[in-house]
Amino acid sequence: MTDIALQNDANTTVSAPAILATLGRRSVVLVGMMGVGKSSIGRRLATRLGVPFVDADAEIEKAADMSIPDIFTRHGEDYFRSGEARVIARLLEGGPRCWRPVAAP
Repeated sequence: MTDIALQNDANTTVSAPAILATLGRRSVVLVGMMGVGKSSIGRRLATRLGVPFVDADAEIEKAADMSIPDIFTRHGEDYFRSGEARVIARLLEGGPRCWRPVAAP
């Protein structure tokens, strides 16, 4: 595994095993506005840490067997949020991993 430079101090590196040891069973969750690069960065970080990358949108769509816009159209926001909560709870229990949360329409 490679070392990862910390953004706030370019002269500091931390080994991936040290980061994983600090994380324990917790996950890295990337949060931000739509289109800022959460998936791109998440995939790269997951690769460097040697953990899976999971896209919460894709996991929700897989669990519902339909797209997020279709969930909203057919069942409404309350139904979507209920399923979202279940999927996120499952993802948090399954750590460590890198994942990006839902970007609802």
